[in-house]
Amino acid sequence: MTALRAREEPAQTRAEVEQLLTQMREANECLLVAALHAQHLSDEAAADTTRARAELDDLMIRLQDANERLATAAAHAEMMAEEAGARQEEYQQLSGRLLILQEEERRRLALDLHDPIGQRLAVLTMNLDVIEGTGEALGARARRALAESRSLAEQCSREVRTFAYLLYPPLLDELGLPAAVRWFVEGFTKRSGIQVTMHLDEIGRLPEPIETALFRVVQESLTNIHRHASTTTASIRLATTAGAVVLEIRDQGHGLGDQLRGQNGTPLSATLGVGIQGMRERIRQLSGTFDVEFTDSGTTVRVSVPLNKGTSMKPVRILIADDHEVVRQGVRTVLEAQAGWIVCGEASTGREAVAKAVDLRPDIVILDVGMPELNGLEATRQIRRAMPAKILILTVHESDQVVTEMLDAGADGYMLKTDAGRKLVDAIRALLRDHEFFTERIRPAEPRHGKAAASGHSPRLTPRQREILQLITEGKSNKEIGATLGITTKTAETHRTQIMAKLNLHSMSELVRYAIRNRIIEP
Repeated sequence: MTALRAREEPAQTRAEVEQLLTQMREANECLLVAALHAQHLSDEAAADTTRARAELDDLMIRLQDANERLATAAAHAEMMAEEAGARQEEYQQLSGRLLILQEEERRRLALDLHDPIGQRLAVLTMNLDVIEGTGEALGARARRALAESRSLAEQCSREVRTFAYLLYPPLLDELGLPAAVRWFVEGFTKRSGIQVTMHLDEIGRLPEPIETALFRVVQESLTNIHRHASTTTASIRLATTAGAVVLEIRDQGHGLGDQLRGQNGTPLSATLGVGIQGMRERIRQLSGTFDVEFTDSGTTVRVSVPLNKGTSMKPVRILIADDHEVVRQGVRTVLEAQAGWIVCGEASTGREAVAKAVDLRPDIVILDVGMPELNGLEATRQIRRAMPAKILILTVHESDQVVTEMLDAGADGYMLKTDAGRKLVDAIRALLRDHEFFTERIRPAEPRHGKAAASGHSPRLTPRQREILQLITEGKSNKEIGATLGITTKTAETHRTQIMAKLNLHSMSELVRYAIRNRIIEP
C-alpha cells in the first residue's frame, strides 16, 4: 500500500505541474495579447497626440495670424480715430474762425450802413427841410411830393438804423448783454406784437465771445418764435450759477407734438435748419451745452456756458510798459474792470518791456514811446521780432509822423493818453479782432510799412548801435552800458566810437541833438 501510494503521488504531482504549465502558457498568451493590445493603444495614442499637436500648431498659427490682423485693425482704427480727432479739431477751429468772420462782417456792414448811408440820409432829410422852408414858392403838388419824400427819407433812415443795429447792436459793446437783450426785445415786440417777459439777473460784463453768442441765441430764438410758434407770449431768463451763465427762451405756442420726428423716423433735432445748428455751434465753441425741448405746449431753448473753461474763454493777458507809475496804475484800473482781462505784468523801461513780453507772452502790449534804456520804437521792433503780440502805443505825442514810424516798426494801434479813459477798452477790443486803432485826431502818414521817413532813425545804424546810442545819450558810461547789455566795457567803447564815426559826429552834444531829432530820446 505504501509503495502504491508512492507511485500515485509522483503521478499526481506531474499532473499538477502540467496543469500549472498550461495555466502559465495561457497567462503568457494573455499577457502577450495584452502587451500587443497595449502597444496598439500606445501607437493609437501617439498618433492621436501627433494629430492633436498638429491641430494645436495649426490653431496657434491661425491665432497668431488673427492677433496680427487684430493688431493691424486696431492700429488702423487708432489711426482713423486720430485722423477723425484731427479733422474734428480742424473743423472746430474752422467753425470758430467762420463765426468770428461772420461777426466781423456784421460789424463792418452795420458800420457801413450807420455811417455813410445813415449820415447821407440824415443830410438828405435836412436838405428836404431846407426846401420845405421855401414852400411858399412851391405848388401844392410839389409840396405833397416834398412831404412824401421827407417821409420816405425818415422811413429809410429808421430802417437803415434798425437793420444796422440788428446786424450788430452797439449796446452789446457799450453796456453788455442784459442791456442789449432789453433793447432787442423792445424792438421785437413792436415789430411782431409778441409780448416777451424778461427775467434778467444783473450778471455784469461777460467775456465778449460769450456775450455775442448768447445775444445771437436770443435773436435767433425770438425770430423762430415769430415765424413758427403762432403765439403772442414768450419769456427769457438769464442768470448765473456756480461757474456758468444760463439762458432760457420759452414760448407758449402750439408746439410740434407728433411732428417731433421727421421723415423715415429721423429725429427732428438732427434735421433742423442752419439757424438752430448755428446757435448750437456757437455754444459748442464755448464748451457749453445747447438743448431744445419740443412739446405740445411750446418750445424751450436752454443754454449753459461755463465761465472758467474753453478756448474761447482764455483770458486776455496784457502787459503795460510806461516809465510813469501813475500812468501804469491808471491803465491797470481801466483794464481790470473788464471781465476776462488781466494785467500779467508791468515794465518801467523799454528793455524791461521786451524781456517781460518774451517771458510772459501777453496777448496785448501797451507801450509808451519815450522810455529809458530802450525807446518805444526800438522796443516795438524787438517785440515784433520775438513774438506775435498786438502792440498798442499809448503816448502824449500827437504826431502823424510818429504814428507812421511806430506802425512801420510793427505797432497795431496808436492812442493818446488823454483819450485812454474813454477809448482804451475800444482800442484793445479792436486789436483783439485783428483791427488797427488810432486816436481820432491822429492818422498815419502814407506810405504804411514802407521805408522809414526821412526824419526817422539813420539806416546806417544797426539795432544794437541804436540801443547803445540811446544809453549814451541818457548819460550811461561805457561800464554801465556793458552791464546793461551784457557786453564788456571795451566792446561798449568800440560801439561808441563806431557810432560817432558812422554819423560823422564829434561830441556828446551832437549825439544828443541827433537822438532828439530822430526821436531816440525825448527832449
